[in-house]
Amino acid sequence: MTNGEQVTPFLIMLLDRLPADTRAGLRAALLDLFRGARKKIEDGPYRPTPFDAVNRLAAYTANLLVLAALCDARGIDIAMLDDLGSSVRLWRSMCGSST
Repeated sequence: MTNGEQVTPFLIMLLDRLPADTRAGLRAALLDLFRGARKKIEDGPYRPTPFDAVNRLAAYTANLLVLAALCDARGIDIAMLDDLGSSVRLWRSMCGSST
């Protein structure tokens, strides 16, 4: 999601238009999705790229965390995230991946 230099500023602009309580609720929902991401991801018909379960999980969890961080100017306290190290290792394993 953050490959384009225009995506993050665009998301910030959209999020800044939301009331603070809506942003807080969105952030909480995104963090809940992040926490449950490894338990189950629905496999729908939409496939923008060839299916790769590991790559997909890495992109999905990274995108959730980026969106959650953008909902609050303070970012995210990593102490709020259970087993973050496992996700970081997953993301690092995808560095240099061709897909």
